Amino acid sequence: MISKKLAWLYRALVVAVGAAAIWFVYHENWVLAGSLLLAVVATGAFTRWRCRWAFPLLKGMIHFYEGEYDLAEEKYLESLQALKRSGPRDARRAVVLNQLGSLYVVDAEYDKSESVTKQALAIREKKFGSEHFAVAECLNNLGLHAVFLGRYSEADAYFARARTIFEKSFKPGHTSLGWLHYYTALLRICQGRYAEAQQHALIAKAAFETPQKRRVFGLSTASTDVRQIYHLSDQLGFASAMFSLAEIYRLQNRLDEAQEAYWLAEEKIIIAGGADHPLLSRVHCGLAELHLAQNKITEAKDFANRAGALAEDVWGPDHPLVARCKHDLANICKTEGNYAKSESLYQQCLRIRETVLGSEHPSVVESLDAYADLLSKMGREGEAAEVSARARAIPLCCAAPQEPAI
Repeated sequence: MISKKLAWLYRALVVAVGAAAIWFVYHENWVLAGSLLLAVVATGAFTRWRCRWAFPLLKGMIHFYEGEYDLAEEKYLESLQALKRSGPRDARRAVVLNQLGSLYVVDAEYDKSESVTKQALAIREKKFGSEHFAVAECLNNLGLHAVFLGRYSEADAYFARARTIFEKSFKPGHTSLGWLHYYTALLRICQGRYAEAQQHALIAKAAFETPQKRRVFGLSTASTDVRQIYHLSDQLGFASAMFSLAEIYRLQNRLDEAQEAYWLAEEKIIIAGGADHPLLSRVHCGLAELHLAQNKITEAKDFANRAGALAEDVWGPDHPLVARCKHDLANICKTEGNYAKSESLYQQCLRIRETVLGSEHPSVVESLDAYADLLSKMGREGEAAEVSARARAIPLCCAAPQEPAI
């Protein structure tokens, strides 16, 4: 949990001083032997104090990958608190701020996410220059943030710049490139460019299947916590790649392949974080839509209810994933002919999406179109026309609006 150079320096010091202390003990020079041992202890205590910011950071990263988002935020903020006297341009602050940015994207706290990630980006560009891989990590986060808000051109620009930097910094197949390709796959899914999305998802899958040696920026790989972070990141990275492939296959009506990919994603998530990991709600949403496409209404409703309950328990009632679950349930109810329930669910979904994502988000178009279709089936043609007109008034930035899921 300390820098690589400092870790090896301290180990060499311990060996050298320990050998000297043994020599002095052998010659019964107790004062010098004791002084050397005290020096080792003091050096270790100072090193631990100097790196006290890293301990909560690593615990926070473990909590994040295990789906314990409130605990992760608590630890990240504790890490920032340990750095409060370090100055606003300390590179260590950027490490923590970038992790907070990742957390806030998942929590759908988009303003916070953008703010802290841009702070991290500014620190890293000033400290390391604009072509450092740590800068690309921030660009990756900002790109994902833009994807979720439907700002696809902006996301494309962030990902293109990050990719240029990563490809200069790492060999092909590095996990940082894996995450970049996964995020790009999500973007292409949202844009309806499924062939490109599949290419990116397959590259991401390969990166996490056989991950290369890498490190948490500025921290020693000797730490048990860091090795655990690697393991969790690889498991969830592979699950995420499989999830994106499942979404692509489902949207292309390749339902058998989609189902297999969903199950594999679910298996890896459970290995990483257990049967109540929040990311399972995203997989179960996909499975609900898959079973609805197969006309398996009972199974579809079961998966949608499970996904919605888990998402609401973790993020509360106003998270975009909760909206997606309500949208799925509304589609199921419409298929069953339960129009009153379907209308209520569409209205709830629309309210969440407009509030959290904005009134011109592509997902709002999806909700309006589905709601207009329902009103038409109910014989309320005038209302259906009004709702459809609202949808057509929103400028689309993609061929097939689809809310991303990570």
